[in-house]
Amino acid sequence: MPFIKGNKAVWNLGNIGQSSRIYNFNKRFNLNTPNQPDTYCGPCGDSSQPDLHTAKALVLCCMDFRLRDNTTCQLNLKGYKNQYDEVIAAGASLGYNGLADYSGWNVFIDSHVKLAYNLHHISEILIVEHAKCGAYAVQYPGLTDAEEYTYHVNNVSECADELWSKFNSTNGSVIQIPNLKITGYLISIDGCSFEELYRKTS
Repeated sequence: MPFIKGNKAVWNLGNIGQSSRIYNFNKRFNLNTPNQPDTYCGPCGDSSQPDLHTAKALVLCCMDFRLRDNTTCQLNLKGYKNQYDEVIAAGASLGYNGLADYSGWNVFIDSHVKLAYNLHHISEILIVEHAKCGAYAVQYPGLTDAEEYTYHVNNVSECADELWSKFNSTNGSVIQIPNLKITGYLISIDGCSFEELYRKTS
């Protein structure tokens, strides 16, 4: 009887001189999956993307490593799969508004909004906050979960209102993005909740 070695069925003959018999058996009973095209990248691959030049949105989110997959999953469920540019700042809206001893991030983020519009014609800005945020713990020591939630709501509103004043389609002071929509979300630390905190549209 053959045994499985890797992804091949191999006869356990114990005789090196009979390697040709093993080769011929493997050739007839290869257990490999069917050949895939050279461009196949498994479940992560998407060959429809390279020629696209427009995106729906720019996403401002926190740098926290714990929420990468969860944030992507939630945005995919809302129809943004491979449809957004991304800019990252610790605390997301808090980083924009001014975090502890760090400054100037609003200029960096404003520049990316402008670039995303000029390059990819975005019409939405999404602000994604997350619970149990370390940046919030630095800015507001000793805060409770309820207090942190209130700070998220307030910071998202402040950040979004400022972005609106700079980029709205009527009188944006930086550039005017047609049909601009700004939405703010709060994702739970386990990724199961994705709550809308703010929405404003042209």
